[in-house]
Amino acid sequence: MRTTLTLDPDVAALLDQVREKEGLGLKEAVNEGLRYGLLAMTRPRESTPFRTKPWPDAALRIDNVDNVWKVLEELEQPE
Repeated sequence: MRTTLTLDPDVAALLDQVREKEGLGLKEAVNEGLRYGLLAMTRPRESTPFRTKPWPDAALRIDNVDNVWKVLEELEQPE
């Protein structure tokens, strides 16, 4: 497949670095870079589930947080 690409300056600089380091031609470097990048983009991303730490019950100042206005009222009162 033959196509025309316009590369961003940072991408072109990286491509030149890779070509020089690996001794590759433009076509080889672009194909290898695209292959590597596209394979990485198609793999499912591993994510770490977000975990929350439980708060000790004894430290809670408010028993029920269902009513937001009541919670705010409780929190605004001096201790």
